[in-house]
Amino acid sequence: GFDGLDESLNTLDKLNRAIRQTESAMKTNISTMDKANKTAADYAQQEEDLPKAFELQAKKIQLLEKRKAAQIEQYGKESAAVAKTNNEINKASAVYNKYSRDLEKASQGYIIASSGVDKYNKALSENEKQMKQEVSALKSAGDKTGAYAAQKKGLEKQALLTTKAIAAQENVVKVLTKEYGANSKQVQDAQSKLDSYRRQQTITSKQIEGTNKSIREGANSFKGLNDEMGKSTTSGGKAVKSLGKVSAG
Repeated sequence: GFDGLDESLNTLDKLNRAIRQTESAMKTNISTMDKANKTAADYAQQEEDLPKAFELQAKKIQLLEKRKAAQIEQYGKESAAVAKTNNEINKASAVYNKYSRDLEKASQGYIIASSGVDKYNKALSENEKQMKQEVSALKSAGDKTGAYAAQKKGLEKQALLTTKAIAAQENVVKVLTKEYGANSKQVQDAQSKLDSYRRQQTITSKQIEGTNKSIREGANSFKGLNDEMGKSTTSGGKAVKSLGKVSAG
């Protein structure tokens, strides 16, 4: 398991120096990333950095176990030396497990970031915000026809973006299923997001129908518009916001 490691890393002192250098390089790379909006390239960098850090910790645990065996033989199982080494093994194991989880999150994050889902999710939020602003401005100006037309245009764009998001999320589900298995939590979470997009698509379709009906009827009242915008805010907004969150860490 340590074929890629320098064979000279045969003492804990040498290994600890290599670990510090690796962790320093990782921190430098992480500092250049936007943690709230990691790109596919960011996740790819983590997938490159973490395996070495992961293996160095595994090697450290291996060397500590050898030290512990020698100490037990020399000082006894209940000795202070063995207790100290046990503590070091526990700490190294905690770091090892963290890197293992981080690597899995990076792999999952790369799949999602590569799909373009986040891009469509951001576009959905921005389009909804712009639509509300335009409709509100036209309504305030007394332009009922213009307000309904702006809403129709915004909703149609929302439907198009949601269709693209659904296609991207379907690909995420497919890739994650291949990677982790159909019954994995990763796939279940991704499927839940896909279902949310599909529900939002149904809501948007109904909103478009309602808007078209209002336009045909001459838009004599803004009551229908207010109802439709209310639905968009409560249902659509929640769905879009919930989809923006990825379990990558």
